Amino acid sequence: MIVASTRFGKLDIPQEEIYRFVEPLFGFPELLEYAVIHQESEDIFEYLQAVGEPDLTFIVVDPFTLFPEYEFDLNDVWKKRLSIDSAEDIEVKVILTVRSQSDITANLKAPIIFNTRNKNAVQIVLDNSPYSIQHSLLGGEK
Repeated sequence: MIVASTRFGKLDIPQEEIYRFVEPLFGFPELLEYAVIHQESEDIFEYLQAVGEPDLTFIVVDPFTLFPEYEFDLNDVWKKRLSIDSAEDIEVKVILTVRSQSDITANLKAPIIFNTRNKNAVQIVLDNSPYSIQHSLLGGEK
């Protein structure tokens, strides 16, 4: 499948590598399919490219890499919706917002859960959690 991206040009992504969101990302109700774009193998940052919307690319990262103390319990409802059979099927990413080199935040309050086996995904909100939607990569809540 050819996925057009303003940032990366035309990408040839196998259909079986496209993630389908069981609920849309917050603020983007009409977009349900995304490709995860990996750059250099050493780079911890990845990109979530909307299929069918070339201008919509999110920078995402595994939150446990940057915030080792980050933790939450995935509700059984979401496990069922994503058809998760095993913890090995799960990847977690959070969206980064880059305002400048010194102002980069991670949305730890609303992680994205990926089922790597069946390519289902969802963004959830961690109710009653200590996490912020603007947690600074340079330290602390914004």
